[in-house]
Amino acid sequence: LEKTLHIPGLALGASCRAERSCLQPGGQGLTAAAALHSLGGQCAAVGIVGGAEGEYIRDRLDLMGLPNDLVLGRAQTPTNLCLADGDRWTHIREAAAAATDQELLEVWQKVSDLAKPGDSVLLAGELPPAMTPELLAQWVGQLRREGVLVALNLEPAQRYAAAKPSLLITGPAGMSALCGARLDGQE
Repeated sequence: LEKTLHIPGLALGASCRAERSCLQPGGQGLTAAAALHSLGGQCAAVGIVGGAEGEYIRDRLDLMGLPNDLVLGRAQTPTNLCLADGDRWTHIREAAAAATDQELLEVWQKVSDLAKPGDSVLLAGELPPAMTPELLAQWVGQLRREGVLVALNLEPAQRYAAAKPSLLITGPAGMSALCGARLDGQE
């Protein structure tokens, strides 16, 4: 989840009141899927969510009409907090939730069932600790062998470069460069 609080005159160590707030599904992968969906693109959100937050995310995606096949995991979904004071923004991120091997297997089955040759898959955000670089490399390799383009926008990006994705996005500048470009290199 992404919770944004707009707090004029934000001061650390003081009691501050937000003038408005917003709670929405978030994280790099869901944000990318929501943007693509709002632009008329075909996509589906797949991942692990948990707790009441996970149910809220699934409900909000359904209300948006964004196809999703989220695994309901045992760990609570983290909430990222954004504090806004005019044009100054502070982002506070919780660590990725723990996931079991079984939950990761369910995600893999959903991704591999949905992805067809010529499709693109974006794996984004902070992966759960159980998703090792070796396991990620297996997923990327299998998808690429099936003709699926795989983009990684993961943190830290360097940790996952050995997975040999079709595209490795590093930071906000890398995501901006992706806008308007196709993964196969054609304009």
